[in-house]
Amino acid sequence: MVSYNNLAELYVLWGKDDLAKKYRKLALETADAIDYKNNQENINKFIYRHHKF
Repeated sequence: MVSYNNLAELYVLWGKDDLAKKYRKLALETADAIDYKNNQENINKFIYRHHKF
């Protein structure tokens, strides 16, 4: 995610706005995927701890 954002910043400096937008989008999509995965794991742990089997 950080790498994508760094690439986007380089492309801005080099005047490659289309590539900068592409890598910013990839950075955001990666961050969203990581947040979703972490949230799903936390929800599953919560359910397991509080569910009476």
